[in-house]
Amino acid sequence: MKSKSESTLPPEVLDLIFCLLESDIATLKACSRVNILFSVHVERHIYREITVDNYPQAKRLYNVLLRKPHLTSMVQFLHVGISVPLNTLRSIRSIFSQRVAQFDKELSAIILSLTSLEGLTIRGNSDGAQVIWPRLDGRLRSVILHALRSPSLKNFTLESLDEFPLFSLKNWASASRLTLSKLHSVNVEPFDEPEASESGQGARADCSHICSLTITLCCPCILNIGAWAISSGISSQLRQLTMYSLGIGVHEGYRFVNACQNTLTTLELDTGFRCESEFTTEILAHFTCNYSLQSL
Repeated sequence: MKSKSESTLPPEVLDLIFCLLESDIATLKACSRVNILFSVHVERHIYREITVDNYPQAKRLYNVLLRKPHLTSMVQFLHVGISVPLNTLRSIRSIFSQRVAQFDKELSAIILSLTSLEGLTIRGNSDGAQVIWPRLDGRLRSVILHALRSPSLKNFTLESLDEFPLFSLKNWASASRLTLSKLHSVNVEPFDEPEASESGQGARADCSHICSLTITLCCPCILNIGAWAISSGISSQLRQLTMYSLGIGVHEGYRFVNACQNTLTTLELDTGFRCESEFTTEILAHFTCNYSLQSL
């Protein structure tokens, strides 16, 4: 008679089944309670992709990783929402600031502990307040920049977090896909970060190792993003480019698209570009890559 920890299904079949359930965390957790074997297989799928948006979530994940350190190698994608204290009543703001400080501490420890991170998303949870990179806790900023040095990190997404120092992406060791979304401003000059002192203030960032770039809802800073991408060498190696909802910044997007035309294999633009007959006929006519104009 088989024990409760055994299964008649081979491990690869169990993994396939659990992989199909990755979007249903509740069901995966229920499966993990069936027996020890299921628990071992399910853990990898439960912790493969994690979202941390507040202090309770960060604290809970931090404690789990302390109890089960082997899980630090199972987390492949981490999505982080960062908040800032609001300008409200002093007593309430003080409590919120303390909670943000605790969140930053736990979050920093979590990011540092992850050994197989392939994708990192940093998102500003503004709720009406602008989240700006220089205002983040100094240790948290250093930890995020340190994560870019991880040989496993291939995807980095920056959303609703203004004044991020794009120059620091030169330290992104295994860069593949960069996504910039809902940004009002970016910083193309070095900040006083540890990474800056290693290469020297004012050193030009060589980011030619980034091969895929997505830009969405970044109208106010598309000019700076484009100028940075060209000067840092991205346009000389970029294989895939996606630009959506640039609004009035669509004209600035032309220059960057044109600078990348010799290396691109895939180009996706929103329908705002279709209205510009000059762009369509004079620039896209010279493209040898596959391009599409998508409706959003």
